[in-house]
This record gives sequence, C-alpha cells and structure tokens, in this order.
Amino acid sequence: METTMPLFHRNDPGTSREAAEELVKSGKLNRQERDVFDALLLYPGQTSKELARLSGLDRYIVARRLPGLRLKGYAKNCPAQCDRLCFTDKLCEYAMLYRSNEGRGKSGIKWWPRIINDKKET
Repeated sequence: METTMPLFHRNDPGTSREAAEELVKSGKLNRQERDVFDALLLYPGQTSKELARLSGLDRYIVARRLPGLRLKGYAKNCPAQCDRLCFTDKLCEYAMLYRSNEGRGKSGIKWWPRIINDKKET
C-alpha cells in the first residue's frame, strides 16, 4: 500500500518528519495498514476503539491508519453508527438525518472494509 496520508504536519519538529520517513522506509507503515485492514475484514462495522480492542492492536495505531486506508479506498466510515453496509461513498438518508440532527459532537464513527479489484463494491 502506497502512502497518501500525511504522517506529520508542516509545523511539527524535524524529528516528526524523520520518524515518518523511517516508518515508511522500514515497511512498518505497510505492515500496520495491513494489520488494521485485516482486522477490519474480521470485525466490520466497529469504531476504531472497538476494532483495536477486538483485534488486540494498539488503539492509536488503528485510529491513525484507518483514515489512510479510507483515502486509499480500502475502508469507509459512516457517521450514523448504523449497522447498514452501504455500497456507496455517499451518505444515505439515515446518515444525513443523523448528521444534521443528533450527530453533532458525537464520536465513534463505525468503519467498514472496501474490497478492491475483483471483489470491488459497486
């Protein structure tokens, strides 16, 4: 998996950039992304905290890798915290209603895997 998610901010100290470069160079980032994606396949529809607990992975690693997986097309999330497995990146009517009414300030967005290539969602 190629990195597309920024691993440090422009104003971070130089050590953050060095750590990010080492994470990529060592292959550790790819391993973490694969581990999180594998966990997502086993436990779809979980929050990052729940996914970490169920899989035994570090909670902060899971929370950091899921947005990158989403950008790469391997994961998606829904603010409605519903158990629906939508087959589009557009928010359903339920999620839109949730977001506009009671969803403000709530955390715990559920994550779902997206299968790439042969089994890609339609």
